[in-house]
Amino acid sequence: MTLTSRVTVSDLSDCPVETTLLIIRDKWTVLIMQRLRDGPTRFGDLRRSIDGLSPKVLTERLRLLEHYCIVERIETRDPDRSVIYRYTDLGWSLDNVIQSMWAWGHSYKEWVLRNEEDSDQNQYDSQRKDHSCHGPRKETIDHGLSECGATFTQTLD
Repeated sequence: MTLTSRVTVSDLSDCPVETTLLIIRDKWTVLIMQRLRDGPTRFGDLRRSIDGLSPKVLTERLRLLEHYCIVERIETRDPDRSVIYRYTDLGWSLDNVIQSMWAWGHSYKEWVLRNEEDSDQNQYDSQRKDHSCHGPRKETIDHGLSECGATFTQTLD
């Protein structure tokens, strides 16, 4: 698929999770979307708001988001002919996914911090209590996403 063509169902995966990942695909895209939730934003302001994001990558990701109808590009009538980007209605429908990622990342960072503190207090005890990434015993439970070939684990006490 080229970016000049329209998106068709054949371009998308049978798995809804893969389809979502096709669009949000990487950290830059997610960070761009996080910034756009504040409202229409100029290209230069987007670039300055995300450390390490090159103008080339920003342009590529914005074009991709525009291709998938997540953002729209609007040329202003200003003398400097600047461009602003904003969410489309379809883009706003993805906002809850981005905010859930933010909330999960925040919770995960707190979890890591708590486990570092436990480890600092008594490293030997911390290992015996199994504060590893594996945690307590888990059982695999199918949560109805078999078309994705996915199963999720749920902690059982």
